[in-house]
Amino acid sequence: MSNAVDEKSNLRILLVDDNSSIHDDFKKVLLPTQRLDHAEIDAFEAELFGQKEKPKKNIENFEIDSAYQGQEALKMVAEALKAKRPYAMAFVDVRMPPGWDGIQTIEEIWKVDSDLQVVICTAYSDYSWDDTVTRLGNSDRLLILKKPFDNIEVIQLAHALTTKWNLAQKAKKLMEDLKRESRFIQMIQMITLAVNEAETVEDAYQAVLDITCLCIGWPVGHVWLVSKEGEPKLLSSPIWQVPNPETYAPLKEATQKMQVGLRQGFLGEVLAGGNPAWVMTISENTACPRAESLKKLGLCSCFAVPVIMEGQLIAVIEFFSNAPKEYDLYLMDVMSNVADQLSKAIHRKLLIEEKLNQFK
Repeated sequence: MSNAVDEKSNLRILLVDDNSSIHDDFKKVLLPTQRLDHAEIDAFEAELFGQKEKPKKNIENFEIDSAYQGQEALKMVAEALKAKRPYAMAFVDVRMPPGWDGIQTIEEIWKVDSDLQVVICTAYSDYSWDDTVTRLGNSDRLLILKKPFDNIEVIQLAHALTTKWNLAQKAKKLMEDLKRESRFIQMIQMITLAVNEAETVEDAYQAVLDITCLCIGWPVGHVWLVSKEGEPKLLSSPIWQVPNPETYAPLKEATQKMQVGLRQGFLGEVLAGGNPAWVMTISENTACPRAESLKKLGLCSCFAVPVIMEGQLIAVIEFFSNAPKEYDLYLMDVMSNVADQLSKAIHRKLLIEEKLNQFK
């Protein structure tokens, strides 16, 4: 199995040292643009001596940033996380007067980003290994590089620790995906049971809202029903899931006044095409009649799922989050499954009601 870091891997490295010449030394070693151009030399030798050109080496394009004090490094790590561009590793000097030393810098950084791989660079014996372990713990995220450092050591550490960070992130994402998948499977099972046991169609809709909001962590859910007369349009139903009815009363009132026709807003698109829809910032849409109410409540993203029974659209269920959420294909697939289970349950209930009415 190859240890090469693929093109999509995170190769971001933070250098933390109060000496600017040390930063230059690291960059000469790690950045291809600042290394001796071996390709040109190899080509010149091949032409001069009639030799074949040497195969090109695979040189990773590390992305390197510099911090000259511990406090500055902490700020950069926090900003990188906020921008969703975290550093994979950092080389941190032990002595950086007049501010934090390397140990304190690492302590503070790990409070913000516990995944960061760190190499302590030192030519001094400020801290014994026992002292370091006492302060930072016996962590597999920590290595020591003695000054003066060897170029090969630096390159090996950069390759090994960025690769380790990326593998750890892939493993973490895999575990999160497995847990998420398991949670969604449980959600579908709960909903399937609840809608089949519901006494009325309204109870079935309510069960879908209650269980979905609980499982996915979106606070608000609502059901729109398709009008049975005239041109197709969506009418607001009294079926809601909200954390606090009193607080969300203005949203309910604004929604109750609406009638959504074909292709009117994203709900109208669902009505027209019968396909789910997702809006990342619904509260910023000034054309939305509910935008003001949504903004005051801190609701941001929204998705809507059609409920189709026997080929006919009968309802649209919408959910709102209190934080911006990017489109989630897996969640939409799950919700399409939920809508399918709901439509089957409603169809069975209507058939039963029809049979009962025949005997009256």
